[in-house]
Amino acid sequence: MSSKKPKMPEGAIWPALLTLREAAAYMSCSYGKVQDLAHRNVIPSYQQDGLIRIPKTELDKHIEVVVSAKKRKTGTF
Repeated sequence: MSSKKPKMPEGAIWPALLTLREAAAYMSCSYGKVQDLAHRNVIPSYQQDGLIRIPKTELDKHIEVVVSAKKRKTGTF
């Protein structure tokens, strides 16, 4: 799997994009953890002009999927 991030298509309307630091604060984790997750393609991210950006709406969906899976696994609802 390639670690190279996709670029947003020309003329695309940019969603609300978070920097790695903003995403770390939003997720209550470290900058390094978010950077690692983005580089490993665990969380959705795009690279533009060498900077990694994380679309908030896609991140919210990803978090919802992860939390739901953990709830099902532990039986917590």
